[in-house]
Amino acid sequence: MNNRILLSLLVAAALVLGACKKNEPAPADTVDLSDPAKVVTLVSPIPFAEDSRVREAIRAECNLQQKLERFIKQFSAQQNIAVNSSNKPAGDIDGQVLQVEIVSAFGPGGGAFSGGKSVTIEASLTEGDEVLGTLEARRISGGGAFAAFKGTCDILGRDVETLGEDVATFLVSPYEGARMGNL
Repeated sequence: MNNRILLSLLVAAALVLGACKKNEPAPADTVDLSDPAKVVTLVSPIPFAEDSRVREAIRAECNLQQKLERFIKQFSAQQNIAVNSSNKPAGDIDGQVLQVEIVSAFGPGGGAFSGGKSVTIEASLTEGDEVLGTLEARRISGGGAFAAFKGTCDILGRDVETLGEDVATFLVSPYEGARMGNL
């Protein structure tokens, strides 16, 4: 009897995880961007704001900057927006320039057991001296399904994934003072 219950639980978990996997967006490299509606250059790497309050463990272990950049590109590609990276200063880049910084990341250790985790970003889209739009966004997650099995970095990764989607939505029709997420 116990083996049947265990097997049933494992099958149910596999079905749930499989369904979640199907809802994930296609990777940017599988989207045809041969004729994008817009081309944007992202200043890279995405920095933590100078006055950000981010624990050193999060900075060192969670790779939030790289994850956020990847998700911005991935979700923008789905909007037919090509996002290229450049390590040049924004003033040295032609065309539309996206600057993003991580303002805060709240993530006490202990995974889901220590409560929700959040990441806040600020972004600006410029072209030359003209500001096309600004964005402030915050996302908070408790870890979702099977949160008890996720660590702090995994939960913060969920936040930056949604923030990447927010930035892609912003790029479709930017305006000054845009606010998204849990603000």
